[in-house]
Amino acid sequence: MPRTFKNDLTGKVFSLLTVLEFVPDDSDYSKWRVRCACGTVKTVMGQSLIRGMTISCGCEGLRRRAARTVTHGQAGPKRRTRAYRIWANMMDRCEWGGNARSFADYGAKGIRVCERWHKFENFFEDMGNPPDGMSLDRVNNKGGYEPGNCRWATRLQQALNTSRTVKVVFGGVVREVHFLCAELGISRGALRSRAMRRGGNYAEALRSMGFAATEAGAA
Repeated sequence: MPRTFKNDLTGKVFSLLTVLEFVPDDSDYSKWRVRCACGTVKTVMGQSLIRGMTISCGCEGLRRRAARTVTHGQAGPKRRTRAYRIWANMMDRCEWGGNARSFADYGAKGIRVCERWHKFENFFEDMGNPPDGMSLDRVNNKGGYEPGNCRWATRLQQALNTSRTVKVVFGGVVREVHFLCAELGISRGALRSRAMRRGGNYAEALRSMGFAATEAGAA
């Protein structure tokens, strides 16, 4: 007896694929007929769509391989420059979906790469070589990868740019814990341990170390 489905995916869009209809069969997994942005129609498993494991008919894989066959001199069979590796990883997690887990956290959530940067040459023209100790960072973490929203940043700058950056009120001023620890000569690890024992309250942890601070919440 053909298997039925619980969740109707008809009409939903998963990356480059638009679901056309349910395909009944006797397998243990629901299957759906989809149309790729390139026009190709094929049948895929529902779980592969939902989990971001299948994002195209296969044309993105071809585009990915074609992108690596380039003449800019930064990607060869035995050596790829750091700038090229950073670009390829960005494309992988946002467009190509080669790493399903990374794509689920980026591309599947709407964080995409602007059309101009789909070509490495354009990305390199806009960003240049990454300085030592820096990596690609989005200024606005809710935005995508594009010239006006990207920079080369240190690990500390990236940490301070996340939604988890902790702030406290110290000396009547809202301060970022990373910088405050450096000024006070406090180990961030020691402060973090104290804060975790106090339910994540960094202000209370600072007070336990003799510093007057009040909670300001997370940025």
